[in-house]
Amino acid sequence: MVELDPSTINKFVEILRPFVESEKQRQSFLIAALGNDAPALQHISWGGSVATFIPHMLSKLADFAGREALCAVLEYARSQMSVHENVQQRIDKLIHQLNLPASTTNDVDGLVQKVRKGLYDKIPNLHGTIQLLDIAHPVEIDRLYVDVNILEEPCSYSRLEIGELLRGRDQREDFNRFGLSKVRERVTGLQAVKKYAKLMILGKPGSGKTTFLQHVAIECNQGYLLANHIPILILLRDFVRQAKKVSNFSLDFHIISYLQEVASQQEVITLLSAGKFLLLLDGLDEVPAENIDEVVDEIESLLKKYEQNNFIITCRVQAQKYRLNPFSYVEVADFNSEQIVNFIHKWFAANSRNGLQEAETKSSRLIELFNSPENLKIKELAVTPILLSLTCRVFDDKGKFYSKQSELYEQGLAILLSKWDNSRRIKRYSVYKNLSIEQKRKLLSYLAVRKFKQEQYMLFEQDEILSYIAEYLNISLEDSQTVLESIEAQHGLIVERAQRIYSFSHLTFQEYFAAKWFCDQPDWQILVKHISELRYREVFILATEISINREQLLELMKQEIDNNLGADKYIQTFLDRVNEKAKSVNVPYHYTKVRAFYFEINRNNILDIKLTLNILPNQNFDFDINSLMNLEYAFDCMLDYELSLLLYNAYWIVATPPYQNFYDYLEGNKLFLQVYETLTNYPLEDNFKRDLENIKSLLPEFSVKSSEIFINWAVKEGQAWADKLRALIVNYRNIRHNLNFFSEDHWRLLDHYYNANQLLVICLNSSSEVSHEVKKQIVDTLLLPITEIEKRKREK
Repeated sequence: MVELDPSTINKFVEILRPFVESEKQRQSFLIAALGNDAPALQHISWGGSVATFIPHMLSKLADFAGREALCAVLEYARSQMSVHENVQQRIDKLIHQLNLPASTTNDVDGLVQKVRKGLYDKIPNLHGTIQLLDIAHPVEIDRLYVDVNILEEPCSYSRLEIGELLRGRDQREDFNRFGLSKVRERVTGLQAVKKYAKLMILGKPGSGKTTFLQHVAIECNQGYLLANHIPILILLRDFVRQAKKVSNFSLDFHIISYLQEVASQQEVITLLSAGKFLLLLDGLDEVPAENIDEVVDEIESLLKKYEQNNFIITCRVQAQKYRLNPFSYVEVADFNSEQIVNFIHKWFAANSRNGLQEAETKSSRLIELFNSPENLKIKELAVTPILLSLTCRVFDDKGKFYSKQSELYEQGLAILLSKWDNSRRIKRYSVYKNLSIEQKRKLLSYLAVRKFKQEQYMLFEQDEILSYIAEYLNISLEDSQTVLESIEAQHGLIVERAQRIYSFSHLTFQEYFAAKWFCDQPDWQILVKHISELRYREVFILATEISINREQLLELMKQEIDNNLGADKYIQTFLDRVNEKAKSVNVPYHYTKVRAFYFEINRNNILDIKLTLNILPNQNFDFDINSLMNLEYAFDCMLDYELSLLLYNAYWIVATPPYQNFYDYLEGNKLFLQVYETLTNYPLEDNFKRDLENIKSLLPEFSVKSSEIFINWAVKEGQAWADKLRALIVNYRNIRHNLNFFSEDHWRLLDHYYNANQLLVICLNSSSEVSHEVKKQIVDTLLLPITEIEKRKREK
């Protein structure tokens, strides 16, 4: 009987897969290889996937026909393909392995167990802990590790174009800050290790590549993964340092030295020849430039001599200049929500100073904060272990996030730009090395702001980004290519989303760098011209956080809103009405908030009024108009809200078909009557109450049987009926004036005007350094017509 280990079965699968895709192919292939009368054929089940059929077939051939049948299958496969030299060598090695005497195989298996036993304590001592940045003590791998997800096709291998990448997405809201990678097929890291005998794992800085290899080494050592293999983890940067000391760049020598206490040189060579190693080579990108060719040559030599072993190599994405055959290239994916939650729980459990109860309390609180809308950008940024660990550390120290989110972004950038490499004594060399950290920041700021000037502001064509780099640094396009590769490989701040298409790794970083660019300019005039553009929203917020001239920016934003966005005469008419109404009510609230309320009422935003403007409710001023929905303290506002809702439903039930159907009429009629019933409980003046009752009496009875009659009434008389209700509300309450004179452009301009005011309030509240005088001057004049603002200036 022939025993086949998982590694040998995987080699058969790689060679035989093309011949056994269908049941018909399988039968034809084996009959041709073994003959029509081969007894083993009677024991084979022909169904199932290729991945399950081949191991089943091999098992039956081994049991009922022996190694001769297995060799015959390989020889026939050889005869049916135009054999590449590499495939030829693999078939030869496999046949040689099958023909080894059983005693030899048993000797090798015994040797494997001897070496594994000798390394059992050494491996956890060497690779069982990790040292987190800014944490004083090492952390056990098992206490912190969260299994990574693997993209089976790296993003940079995709041939999608920009239009295809953006299709079906709103650029700002739906183009996720995690990047486009999440649309690709994923498997767990351990599934990828089991699936591929030769694996090149690419990933951004701090994405968990080294930790993953440590975990693989521990799992193999414990017997949970490839239990018949010997795991050896080699940090390639350390290999180079040691090789220089002994003037020997041989990986064979390095492996023999690593095992010298548990195996002789000949035993190591025997094990290598038998394919009994799981060789984990970490950090190909961390090899110094002057040694990289030598190291790659040595890896290829080891592959050629001992191809039967399992290999995993890690490398930063853009640093993988070499194509190693026969490796499968995959990429580490960003953490998903489940992995983020798992990591947070493990981080606090591993680093808590006061026990598990405190760890659980802090981790639960951090997860809760992550899920709140105001912290969405932090959650979207912390999708790699290195940045998520930073976030956990900040929260652990402060019990909250920084009051300025830009402080967290700054710390994350410091890690990616220098601190992460420096902590591991990694020196990287290129034309890029001549730039200081500050110069690198300014270059990234220039790239961010150049792209922000365009409507499609996130994805760079390769030629485009290279031209910007060359332009800013005054270098050739060839040198700019080297700079681009260095930015991606060293910091992971620029990533290749598809072939020749790049973006910042996170939109938050692009927004931060753009804000830094404007903060470094002599004035704010260019930035404030973009105040109505949604893509600049976070840039404004970050600029007011980090600039020392934030008061000047806020004042210029206010001028731009009043003198440009709000200057149209129809907008001014609208604002006059809003202001007059707000002054006419008696409420114990800031009148700017009352103006915001009537702004919404008068622009027909009634259904969204309880959802809109709920911004920063804990600050000293906000646009949270929910507080005005209070009968005791703001009776007038509550009444006007109900009347607006009544009018909204009136126009709903008389809308012209075919935009309405039976169920729309039914729902609209029901809501109208509900709101009307609510209004009867208000202490309205007698004339107003009587006129409302008259309006309501004109509404026909509505039922399923009378639906056709009701619809005919709605078409012929409904519009006039609803207009009468509007006129009544305008007369008694001075709200909901007819705005038919507004064109689509006016409505768009009104939205821009209001959204810009919202943004101004957020910027005011995001900075505690703004003087009371400046803040009061801005807040008091929000949503006012220009004539009123000028009047107040004269009075002042």
